[in-house]
Amino acid sequence: MRLQEFIQQTCQLSSRRARQKIAQGHVSVDGDCVRNGNYLVDPAWHRIQLGGQDLPSHLGHQNYLFYKPVGLVSARRDDRYPTIFDTLPAELQGLNLSIVGRLDRDAQGLILLTNNGQLHYLLENPRFQMAKTYRVRVNGPLDDQDVAAFAEGIIWSDGYICQPAQLLIEEVGRQASQARLTIYEGKRHQIKKMFLARGVKVTRLERLAIGPLSLDRQPLQEGHYRELTAGEISDLKALFKQVQR
Repeated sequence: MRLQEFIQQTCQLSSRRARQKIAQGHVSVDGDCVRNGNYLVDPAWHRIQLGGQDLPSHLGHQNYLFYKPVGLVSARRDDRYPTIFDTLPAELQGLNLSIVGRLDRDAQGLILLTNNGQLHYLLENPRFQMAKTYRVRVNGPLDDQDVAAFAEGIIWSDGYICQPAQLLIEEVGRQASQARLTIYEGKRHQIKKMFLARGVKVTRLERLAIGPLSLDRQPLQEGHYRELTAGEISDLKALFKQVQR
C-alpha cells in the first residue's frame, strides 16, 4: 500500500495532514526518512515510524507459496475442474487471496497467493519484466541453436517477437530433452508456443521461481503451501525499494 494511505488509516489523519507529515520528514521506513507519500510499503514487513514512534502493523498482508499440482485450475472457482482454492483450508479461503503467476491446468509448480495488491502488481506488471524460471521437458532434441534463438527472441508464426530468454539445456535425447528456461514476460501459452516455434512440443512444465521466490531455496511438495521465509520477505522488501528508485 502507499505510505500516505497507511499513515492516514493508522493515525486517523486527513489526506492533507498525512501528506504534510511525510513531506516534512516526520516519517521513516526501516530507519530511512521517506518524503514520498506514494512510496510502497507493507506494514507487516517494514518498520514504519512517525516522529520516532513505531506505528502498529495490523494492516499487514498474508502471503503464501503454493505448489500447484497438474490437474488444478488457477482460479477461485471453475465449473468443470477442481481449483487451487478447493484444496486450501477454510482459514486461508477467507483471506481474499489472489493468485500471482497463474499456471495452465496441465502445468505444475510455484504460485504465490497474496492479499497484497501492490506485491501482486509488482510481480505481474509487464513493465517490471519480472523473471520467471521453469523446468521444461520436450519431445525432441535441443541444441546450441535453440539456446541462441531463445537469447535473440523467439519469433512466433504470427510475427510476434518474444523478449530474449535464457535457455539452459540439462538433458538431451532424440525423443526427449530437458531444459531450464527463464523468461521476462507472460503471454498466454507462451512457453508452449516458444518451443513449438523450434519444432518440439512441451510434455512437462514446472515453474521453479517467480522473481526472488524460488523452490530451489526451500522445496515444497505438490499441493502443499507455506508462508514466506524471513529471507524471502527481505528479498521482496529490497525489490520494493529497487523499483522505486
